[in-house]
Amino acid sequence: MTVHVRPDKIFGRDGDDLTVTIPVSFQRISFGSTLSVPTLDGKVGVKVPKGTSDGRILRVRGRGVPKRSGGNGDLLVTVKVAVPSDLEGSAQEALEAYAEARACQWFQPRAGWAGNR
Repeated sequence: MTVHVRPDKIFGRDGDDLTVTIPVSFQRISFGSTLSVPTLDGKVGVKVPKGTSDGRILRVRGRGVPKRSGGNGDLLVTVKVAVPSDLEGSAQEALEAYAEARACQWFQPRAGWAGNR
């Protein structure tokens, strides 16, 4: 028997695992947060640790597709940092102050990166 699965607007599939990409604000990813994430049977809270990097994949065990052997696959949640397209006033000033403060602390986001030679 052949089963055809139509593409979904929210979920992707990787074997028995479901995949979903969740946009997250810079603030929530910097401070850590619990996100409401859709599953096939409702929403679950997923803890995003403080300082999580863009593109990190968080695993929610047992929330994927039912397996033939019993149980379910997992839900793989990819964190995608959403960057505001327009900052104004106090928000822009605060971000500029943050950038200056980090520059003084020797934060090097490209340290160890292959293109940084």
